[in-house]
Amino acid sequence: MNDLSPIDAVGGIVLPATEAAAMHAARLAAQATVTVDQLATEVGAAIFDLGGASTTKRTHNLDRHWRNARTLASHNPSLYKARAIGDLILNGTALPTSGFF
Repeated sequence: MNDLSPIDAVGGIVLPATEAAAMHAARLAAQATVTVDQLATEVGAAIFDLGGASTTKRTHNLDRHWRNARTLASHNPSLYKARAIGDLILNGTALPTSGFF
């Protein structure tokens, strides 16, 4: 199969193999981002709940991991990604190819 063979249809458009593979990879990456952003912030909060006040001590420096996860999650719009993934699955709408996606 060469790079120009259509292998997938997204939104009624037949895409070349490389474009279809890129679209599939973008979907997998977006799904992973949505999941990891949610898990990282939940786990960070759970660590503080579990460890109590001692986990906030500066000597442990555990708060930096939670802050880093929250910063990355807030700069990477998971809600936008989740909506786009849902639109792809339900309506066949192609994922955005520009912006923060």
